[in-house]
Formats: sequence, structure tokens, C-alpha cells
Amino acid sequence: MQARKLSTVQRIAMKTILGCYHTTPTAAMELESDLPPPWIRLQTKVLCSLTRLQTLKQNHPIHEFLAEGLRTRTAAVKHRSNIENIMQQFPITTTGTLGTIAPFTRPPWYATIDAHLYEAMDQAKDKAFIEKQARIKQLKTAAHEQWAKLNLNAPPSRLKRILLRKDNQYGPKLYNKLSRNTCAKVIQLRTGHCSLNAYLHRFGLTDSPLCNCENG
Repeated sequence: MQARKLSTVQRIAMKTILGCYHTTPTAAMELESDLPPPWIRLQTKVLCSLTRLQTLKQNHPIHEFLAEGLRTRTAAVKHRSNIENIMQQFPITTTGTLGTIAPFTRPPWYATIDAHLYEAMDQAKDKAFIEKQARIKQLKTAAHEQWAKLNLNAPPSRLKRILLRKDNQYGPKLYNKLSRNTCAKVIQLRTGHCSLNAYLHRFGLTDSPLCNCENG
């Protein structure tokens, strides 16, 4: 339900940004604006947040719930927590181990004699940070691939034929070079939802779907 409301808000924003007609399919506007569906963006945010939780200090209370979710992810449990559901549905969150990123490793009052200890802690923190960033990058790449698979069949036939052409462009790569008014006209023509007779005739706004020259 929440994702549906966010989709509605995003659709309104995309229509305003792109200058599309009210009847333009949401999938076409997502492609032309290069905005993934809200549910994919929310899913990525949740997985990235879980990754950050996994790198907290070992004495943090959240690790108790993470360990419980790790134990029950393959068990026949009727009611699962959010963490258990994530670990069951996204095995990538349980593969490998992430190091601990302490909120601080070198207090201002540390003794110079203990400098080598803090240097080791700093190195471990840097390694854990790199591991966390690699996991987050992997999650975002997987989300982009998931969206790309959905896009194969999502857009309307007119736009799909354009996208299948060699060296086609869409999204910011195409529209950043054009003016606001030109962008709106190009998007309307690419999606087929524009002020041509073929479109207007569907709603009874013109007597014929043909051009005035009657040749198409």
C-alpha cells in the first residue's frame, strides 16, 4: 500500500518533469526520466541499511536480532521479523562477513605509546569500510539489473521499438541536450501520446486518425 502511494506521487512528479500527457504509461515515463520504480528504490535502501547495521560494533544490541535472523532464515517459522524476511529473500545479505566499523578508534587522550594499537584499529576500520562499500555497490548493481530486466517488456510497443534500435539513447543522455519544450515534444512523440490525429481520434477529439494529407 505504501509503495503504491509513492508510485502515485512519483508518477505526478514525472508528468511534471517530462511534460507528458495524462495517459502516458508509467513504465514509459520511468524509462524516459531514468527513475526506477519506488519499490526497487525502497528495496535498495532497506538492503543498504541492513548492511550498515551489520558493520556496527559487536556489543551493539542489534547484533542479537541479526544473529537470530541468520539462524531462522531457513527454518519453518510461521511468523518472521523484517530482518529474517530480508535474510531469507536476499541471500546476498548473508554471504561473506563484514568487518566492524567503530564510531571512533583514536580518542584524543590516547597515549603515544599505544599508537601502534590504534593504527591497527584504523586499518581494520578502513578494511571494513571498503567491504561495506563493495556490498552496497553490489546491491545497487543488482537493483539496476533487476530494473533492466523489467524494462524489456514494460514500455509500450512504440517506445519499445525505438529502444531496440542500435545505439539508441533515452533518459538524461538524450534530453540533457535539448530545451524543455523540445524534450516534452520528443517524449510525447516517442511514447505515442501526443497531439497527432492518431492519438486524438482514440478519444473522439478528431473525426479521422489520418493526417490532413490523408496519407497516414
